[in-house]
Amino acid sequence: LEVGDKALQRLVAQGHLVRPAKGLYDAAPLLQTFEKRAWAALLLGGPNAAIGGWAALRLHGFEADPDLVEVWVPPDTQPVPLPGIRVRRDFLGRVTGRRGRISRIRLEEALVDVGGVPRTIDDTGRRSRSAGQPAPGTRTQALRGPSR
Repeated sequence: LEVGDKALQRLVAQGHLVRPAKGLYDAAPLLQTFEKRAWAALLLGGPNAAIGGWAALRLHGFEADPDLVEVWVPPDTQPVPLPGIRVRRDFLGRVTGRRGRISRIRLEEALVDVGGVPRTIDDTGRRSRSAGQPAPGTRTQALRGPSR
């Protein structure tokens, strides 16, 4: 479906679409899901972008609920980030190994992205930390592998 510039401008002016970035239109701005943010990050990053960090781990099947979606882009790409999206330029070739319908970096690289810091949930259901983990008040994630 191709829509002309004037029609897009009219749909934005009438409130049917929201334009979060140049060339990116949101037809359901009240619906906020992880998948929608991941797609927005990929579209923002361009055709060779790939999701990284906690978001990539979620796409690989881990139980993670990232507040921020990291998108890796080739070094010569400099998209303007949107709220909730961190753009990272890839000087290590991570985007060359991208895979999946929602392109993501390889699992091993996503684990390196999150820093390999062990994060656990104690038996009371609260997040706990051990030596070397972030200070209290910083956000941590519980990481559970994909179920088989």
